[in-house]
Amino acid sequence: MTEQVLCGMAEIDITPPFPMFMGGYVARSGKSFEGINDRLSAGVISLKKGNGGILIIRADINAFTRSLADTISSELTRKFKIPPGAILFNGSHTHSGPAVRCIDYIIRNKKLVRLYEKYIKFLIERLIQAVTLAIESEEPASLSLTKTTSNLAMNRRANFDGTIKNAPNPDGYYDPDVPVIVIKDQRDSIKGVLFSYACHPVTLGSWNYNLSADYPGYVVKNLKKRYHANAKYFFLQGCAGNTRPRILADGNAWRKGRLEDLETQGKELAGIIIDALNGKLRKIEFKPAWDKLDVQLKLLPEDHQKIAVDSTINKPKRIWAEKMLKARNIKDEIPFAIQRIALSEDFAIIAMSGEVVAEIGRRIKNIRPGCEVITLGYSNGSECYVPSEKMFTEGGYEVESYYHFGLPGKLDKKAEDVLVTACNKLLKMA
Repeated sequence: MTEQVLCGMAEIDITPPFPMFMGGYVARSGKSFEGINDRLSAGVISLKKGNGGILIIRADINAFTRSLADTISSELTRKFKIPPGAILFNGSHTHSGPAVRCIDYIIRNKKLVRLYEKYIKFLIERLIQAVTLAIESEEPASLSLTKTTSNLAMNRRANFDGTIKNAPNPDGYYDPDVPVIVIKDQRDSIKGVLFSYACHPVTLGSWNYNLSADYPGYVVKNLKKRYHANAKYFFLQGCAGNTRPRILADGNAWRKGRLEDLETQGKELAGIIIDALNGKLRKIEFKPAWDKLDVQLKLLPEDHQKIAVDSTINKPKRIWAEKMLKARNIKDEIPFAIQRIALSEDFAIIAMSGEVVAEIGRRIKNIRPGCEVITLGYSNGSECYVPSEKMFTEGGYEVESYYHFGLPGKLDKKAEDVLVTACNKLLKMA
């Protein structure tokens, strides 16, 4: 007798029910949101077959920190006996949500620490509730796959006379892939749609103090409106470390985003997804498997004493250097989580913590010919940017932003090869 595929899904509101300061931009420095443009949500998909299963948890937050993912994972393992490695956490990376990383300006303010802890407690409770609802709603299901493309994203690393700046680069690489998974019940009715894309959700910038899921939320809104209103929709953020919305490109600079830009992007990407869903779908012969490992990324030494007293260096970096001088243990490497979630023998998700650039995501997709691979960043942790080796010779924010993440030094340029080698091993285990 063929074992049935069981699927349960749930959505839950994670909009802060109390005043809460926003994350995404250090410039906001602890200021609370002023309103709600669109509500924030989280979603859970539970997939099982026989004794195997996986759990996918997505949320409209900037990222899942390792601490947050581990805390929830431990509780789910205790409550439902789900192995930690079978649970995938992915943050949409919206820059218009509550702060979920406890960075320096929060740590120095007791009031902010209390608010931060209050929201994290609320978020954990809501996510565990969503998992419970998903597992309780499991029913026989089938999975299908389709894939399309979009140019919603644009490369943000532009070269100005040898200096890399965060500006539109229409000739730079971005990942156009939009993989789409369709979940149907035994009556062949569509119950859920999971899709992924790689682009920073920064349509609304640091000037914005209204909560928003940014463009991913508007894609979902349009799918509900134009496709199947009763289905559940799940967005997973790809390797978007060096891309942002094309709609904001204005010559050699990014213009200020507008609310109508969210609607435009939502309609555009939803339309592309609907066209793909109305086309040919490939059935997924669901065979769940998972592996998860930590690789160690080497950090280069820094002269913190010199940086701390150099007035030509920006103030946040000098403050960081002073903090590093007081630190008792300076690490020379950091753990970086990589996870393989296999949905079949020729289809897998590779989920990586941190802000992995699009070029690395593409290299990983090309590792195993004949195997469809979805690459994700912002999953199971939030360590730092991971630039390609080429970017280390060019410089730019993706290379130089390590101190914003509290790292004692810059990543070694071989970080890309470390990730690709680990993913090569994971994919060849499939």
